[in-house]
Amino acid sequence: MATVVATVLTGIVTGWLNRIPGVNPDTPPAVASSSSVAEPGEPFTTNGPPLGGAIVPAPSQEQAPTGELRIPATFAGTWSGHIVPTPAIMSEEDIRIVLTKGQPTASWEEPTEDCTGTLLLTSVATDTATFILQTTANCVSGTVTLTRKVGRLAYRWMDPLGVVTYTGDLQRS
Repeated sequence: MATVVATVLTGIVTGWLNRIPGVNPDTPPAVASSSSVAEPGEPFTTNGPPLGGAIVPAPSQEQAPTGELRIPATFAGTWSGHIVPTPAIMSEEDIRIVLTKGQPTASWEEPTEDCTGTLLLTSVATDTATFILQTTANCVSGTVTLTRKVGRLAYRWMDPLGVVTYTGDLQRS
């Protein structure tokens, strides 16, 4: 799945960027400026569409004294489940996430595809935690949002361009 997603996204991005006058697909896009920009090392969230938007400080809930966001106890545990893509141009997958209370990162894996990654917490609220998924070379990074439901976590992954999403429910192991 990861190789297919990477190939599809590369083709979409290159084709999309090549149609925009003055845009070089080999140069990363600039981020719009804002009067409320996060300082280096400060947690952040992005406002706006993928590839743009202002960088603003994240909510201060569950922050350690250093300013890093931390995983709350209510999200902690090993979670597994089945996720489904939209649009259905890729295969369905099984995933496993390990969230440890008090940590700023978590582990993520797609065992059948030999994909692994690190989830970096970027924002947290009472029932929702958002992460940036940083993966190995054969996998596709993106944004993961976990929403607490009764006895489960609702999982949502989106690629950096917002073209493909994966959703599903995760159960605590």
